[in-house]
Amino acid sequence: MARNRFGGYCYRCGQWVDKGDGHFERTHTTHETWRVQHVDCCLAARKKAAQDRESIIRQERERCEEARNRWPLYVALAEAVRKHHADPDGWTGAEAKYHHENPCAICDALHKIEES
Repeated sequence: MARNRFGGYCYRCGQWVDKGDGHFERTHTTHETWRVQHVDCCLAARKKAAQDRESIIRQERERCEEARNRWPLYVALAEAVRKHHADPDGWTGAEAKYHHENPCAICDALHKIEES
């Protein structure tokens, strides 16, 4: 960025920027104008933007790691439920209805994982 040749109010903090004490940039709105900012405001904004990007990346990595850690448990529980309910034909209608209303520990754990 180039130094400002004219004074003006900083668009970041609202304080006056003297000639040569800040940066200028062109705005691309309905009509082209120039705006200025302090050097310190510019550097602080760049630093904050970098921190925001790092924060987003960190959150995404944590979310992916959490999902990666939960996947084997989910697969194991799903397999256990399939084995547990491998022979539903042997159940009477009353047994199936009771099990649906009062799930066993394996089914309950699987439902909790699916809800989270």
